[in-house]
Amino acid sequence: MKITVSFSGVEREVEFGKPEIIVGRPNPYIPPDLDLSPDITVSRTHARIYRRDNGFWIEDLASKYGTLVNGVRQEVRRRLNPDDLIRIGETDLKVAYPANFEWSQASPAHVGAGETGAPSAAAPSSAPPAEASPPAGSIRVDTELSLADTSLLQVAENPGMTRRRLGLLLDLPLQFAVKRDARSLLQYAVDAVVGATRGADRGAAVLRTPGTNELDVLAWTGSEQPAVSSSLCFKAMSEGRALIWRRIMDGVDSESLKRLGIKTGMYAPMIWQDRALGVLCVDNPERDCLFTEDELQFLLAVASYAAMAVAGICPGEDV
Repeated sequence: MKITVSFSGVEREVEFGKPEIIVGRPNPYIPPDLDLSPDITVSRTHARIYRRDNGFWIEDLASKYGTLVNGVRQEVRRRLNPDDLIRIGETDLKVAYPANFEWSQASPAHVGAGETGAPSAAAPSSAPPAEASPPAGSIRVDTELSLADTSLLQVAENPGMTRRRLGLLLDLPLQFAVKRDARSLLQYAVDAVVGATRGADRGAAVLRTPGTNELDVLAWTGSEQPAVSSSLCFKAMSEGRALIWRRIMDGVDSESLKRLGIKTGMYAPMIWQDRALGVLCVDNPERDCLFTEDELQFLLAVASYAAMAVAGICPGEDV
């Protein structure tokens, strides 16, 4: 993959030997493949560019100022035409198509809000594929909680901590100690957190493959297919923050949002020693009120335990 980068009158060409890259600025947990510093209008984890189906695609990862293609802000993942101009912050990008490229008419040049396009998270072969994530413009993050700003003691002393949740936190290390693989470990974590969180109807655990930044849904509960937003996953992992989000109700829902049927949810990163391993998330298609900060603290505590256990199963390896 070859990309031309233009910022402040300076143009450079960057080439990558892999089919997928993250575009952004330095951050503690997911260093970008294409660093657009010193453009401070670029988010830490801003967008993802990847090759699939004989073409290149771009997806905004819940960035602050958005990703534009030919001057139009992208709310869904989009397949790039050979001459498309990408605007990220104040930086222009152009993806070079090979000279012998043959355009496939079987795949659309642009994926609309009601179309699936590339999956938001790649599920393992034994699992149903994840649904496409909601468009970034249709969600709003209302509460964020940093890993650096919380502790298990704070969680335990929170007025919203129930006896059931506290007992679960005490029991988790014992349960994780006997799990021999990441899938069974994460399934236990998902089942436990959905069962102990008021109003949580569904849940999923997603692991990141550092070499490719692909997201694998390893465990889920509450529905036949997991509903996972890749944008929110990357936001939580790159910033090291748990977040509560809600769907913006503007009277016009896209087909993908209707299919997913989510109103509000929580995402918590699984981070171990500055490695972003994945995300633990829950949502509810019917809940009209937001999840609370104490519920978010509980989810973050469980995700932290899970990260430590997953790292212990695969010590010193990319999970």
